[in-house]
Amino acid sequence: MRRFYLNQDGKPCLWPIPADCLWTGGRTGAAAKVFISGDFAPEARRLACDLNDTGALHAEASEGGAGIRILRSHDSVHGAEGYSLEADVEGVRILADTAHGAFNGGRTLLQMVRNSFDPSICGVQIQDKPMKPFRGVGIPFPGKEELRWFLRFIDVMGQYKVNKLLLSICDPRDFVLKHRIGGEWDNSAAAIFSCASSRHIEVIPFMEMACGTGITDGSEGTGFTNGSVCTGFMDVPDDA
Repeated sequence: MRRFYLNQDGKPCLWPIPADCLWTGGRTGAAAKVFISGDFAPEARRLACDLNDTGALHAEASEGGAGIRILRSHDSVHGAEGYSLEADVEGVRILADTAHGAFNGGRTLLQMVRNSFDPSICGVQIQDKPMKPFRGVGIPFPGKEELRWFLRFIDVMGQYKVNKLLLSICDPRDFVLKHRIGGEWDNSAAAIFSCASSRHIEVIPFMEMACGTGITDGSEGTGFTNGSVCTGFMDVPDDA
């Protein structure tokens, strides 16, 4: 039996809680096709694939006649990671200004499908954007035997709209010697960076130091390009 989680009024549990959510009543049949737009084609394909993985319905990416549409907003009111989602008898429409916002809207829809007792979707109107720009998880770089689990962990981070992955490494130079071959990352490192990128998660490698935590930006020949050099404790934005 497939698990699902409902909130107190019997509606699908959504997390993080959307900024503005109005359940409009009724249910609409879960659409089997996700429209591919030129702007957000990767996000549409990702959503179709993940909807299939729920086991609740068979979804496919389509260039027309789709019941789930992810489109660019014309008024630019959603911001870098925000979106609006509306589900009614005509289908589901997700509007966003950016690919990251489109991805986040898809994650909310995915939760709605997963946390429904049948393959239909509750009628709803959602306006949402993250409250905090820095939403991160810190974890040591995994061994090769842990890679499969770690990629699943990154997927879960994306589902809940985490946007920073802080990877702890002991020694940047040693890490590069082990994982960077001929100017390219090896399979394990490349898989992690690719998985995170497809879910709009920024990877920030950092190393443990005697005085705290440092973030490397490649200035020491490591090949990393994310983050900023830090000689003391990790610099997290004040509004994080």
